[in-house]
Amino acid sequence: MLCFSHSSDQRNRSGLPYEIFVGLRYLRAKRRNRTISLNTFVSVAGITLGVAALIGTVGIMTGFEKTFRARFSARPHISSSKNE
Repeated sequence: MLCFSHSSDQRNRSGLPYEIFVGLRYLRAKRRNRTISLNTFVSVAGITLGVAALIGTVGIMTGFEKTFRARFSARPHISSSKNE
């Protein structure tokens, strides 16, 4: 009988939390099959590179926006406000 309930205190034979156990199980390669290890390395490296590029791009665009607003303090030709 399969039980799909999950509690936060659920542990396996190695004493690790379930989520960590499953993650480590798929990261490790079996001795007879080294391509899993290579695939895992390429995947983790790709995600790491993508996240680093995203962080760098957001940082550069934020700095560029501040510089752009400081240099070309663009003001509208017409502005509206509510008089009370």
